[in-house]
Amino acid sequence: MRPSDPFQIDSGRYSSRRQARPVRRHVEPIDSTAEFGTSLQRLNEGRQSLSLAIIASCILMVLVGRMVQVQIVHGSTYRLRSDSNRVRSLAIPAPRGAILDRHGVLIAENVPNITLTIIPADIPKKVEERQALLQRIADETATPMETIEAALASTARRSTDPVIIREQLSYEDAMRFIVAFSDVPAVSIVSVPNRRYPFGAQSSAILGYTGRISSEQLAKNPQADALDIVGKTGLEIVYNEQLTGQDGITEVERDVNNREQRILSQRDPVPGKTVVTSIDIELQRRLSDRLQDEVNSLKAPGGAAVALDPSTGEILALASAPRYDNNVFVTAGNNDAIRTYIQDTAKPLLNRVISGQYPSGSIVKPLISSAALAERVITSSTTVLSVGGFKVGNDFFPDWKAGGHGVTNVMKAIAESVNTFYYAIGGGYESITGLGVDRIVSYLQKFGWGSTTGIDLPAEADGFLPTKEWRTTKRASPWKLGDTYHLAIGQGDLEVTPLQIVAAIGSIANGGTLYVPHLVKEIRTSDGVVSARIEPVVRTEKFLSDTVLQTVQAGMRQGVLSGSSRSMQSLPVSSAGKTGTAQFGNQGKTHAWYAAYAPYEQPKIVIVVLVEAGGEGNAAALPVAKDVLQWYFTEGAGKS
Repeated sequence: MRPSDPFQIDSGRYSSRRQARPVRRHVEPIDSTAEFGTSLQRLNEGRQSLSLAIIASCILMVLVGRMVQVQIVHGSTYRLRSDSNRVRSLAIPAPRGAILDRHGVLIAENVPNITLTIIPADIPKKVEERQALLQRIADETATPMETIEAALASTARRSTDPVIIREQLSYEDAMRFIVAFSDVPAVSIVSVPNRRYPFGAQSSAILGYTGRISSEQLAKNPQADALDIVGKTGLEIVYNEQLTGQDGITEVERDVNNREQRILSQRDPVPGKTVVTSIDIELQRRLSDRLQDEVNSLKAPGGAAVALDPSTGEILALASAPRYDNNVFVTAGNNDAIRTYIQDTAKPLLNRVISGQYPSGSIVKPLISSAALAERVITSSTTVLSVGGFKVGNDFFPDWKAGGHGVTNVMKAIAESVNTFYYAIGGGYESITGLGVDRIVSYLQKFGWGSTTGIDLPAEADGFLPTKEWRTTKRASPWKLGDTYHLAIGQGDLEVTPLQIVAAIGSIANGGTLYVPHLVKEIRTSDGVVSARIEPVVRTEKFLSDTVLQTVQAGMRQGVLSGSSRSMQSLPVSSAGKTGTAQFGNQGKTHAWYAAYAPYEQPKIVIVVLVEAGGEGNAAALPVAKDVLQWYFTEGAGKS
């Protein structure tokens, strides 16, 4: 056995064993400068590696943070955007509720309006592509490019709201456009309900009209659609909430090219409610036509007429002249006609029944008589000698009849419209103290004058009752006795609407109840179920005794039997009436008034007619009322 070698390495861990060689112990000098350079190089390399690692780590952290933000923090938002790009909600316009007369006749209905629309959000964003598409639409639809651009320029609309380019399309045009734009997702041909008024100008003063929702309304109502129709005037605006239905919605899936793929869901529209009015449309037609004929024949500036059921305050008919066709406002392409209506100095859009304000003339005399009797200024037997007028100081206050009416009590004063009698009971004369302005105003207020009646129509005027305080503060002059005389015969600064007059005369006819005039009787759902009934509303009740009312009624009846309303005797029923002639301006012109109710014993109808600058009431206004009442009690609802 060979002796062990202390320099031999046991390499049993390896697959072979090697013979160790002797170690040569040669020592060489150390180069310190070279070794330091090598160490420095290695240190720099380590620092660079660390910097790169840190930068990589930061980039990774940013990417991870962004991923967390997108997927977790804002994940729902981006999913919603993605879904909105993939799914489009399309509104299905709900039909507007119908409006009926008291007998169930349609007086406002819906007809289809086939419309070509553009969705701005679906128009290409690139300028060249956008212009090419709009030019294609302009050429195909024969619509000026500037018209399309103007429609799209409305900043009040949302980009997903449809913009109307063409309306009232014929079936042939609609089919042609559907084919022509089948490859254009931005263009749609849709049918939306449009309003139609079967009786046109004959009913416009009551119904008003509808129109497209305004930009302001659209901005305030997130649920509204640019195609929505809303009321603009008349009953259409007052009952807009009830008449407006609930639009349906169709959820449509689209592909990446914005083409419809399939319908995901659909909710059917709910039609608006039906409004049943108190209007008798046949009576309405005749009153409107007869009034317009009278205004035309006299070349009068205008007129107003209204009929009311005195037992409920329900309006049976309401007409204003000159009138306008409300269908013009709901049909496309009538801008010139609309402009003409707006600019017409005769003001056909003014509802003179509720917004016209006039001196009442002698129509006030039954009311002044009521006040004087109630305040015991006079009794039914008190008389005044009418000799053609009387003089107070330097002022002369004439009667309308030369030589006067002779001995006059209150019933004769009403029947023959004796001015002298009302000067005396209004301002006082000789032994009669007179009501005075304060009591006159107080009673006229009880009859509803000087304030709106509360009718369910917009833009009602309140009229005007002059007072001492008003004269002092506004005119800077004291109230004089002559002012009271003028007020007592319905002249001076007094202003009243035809509606206020018909309500007041109605309270005399029915025994002392002043109702709020109203046009709607009930609201029904689209399937005919009554959801609301409009009950009569009393403003003032029993502020006059039966004795007072019977005396005033007798005076109005005497007006037909022997006074200024004698031509009303030809009616098939008994009636009571009062004429009125009201001066206005400085040219000596007069408004013609007439008020009547019938039958006298149990009134069914009260009617008031005004013809502006028509002259005398018995010559211009009374014939209108007589002709309409003649029809009503022989052919209309009053014959039964």
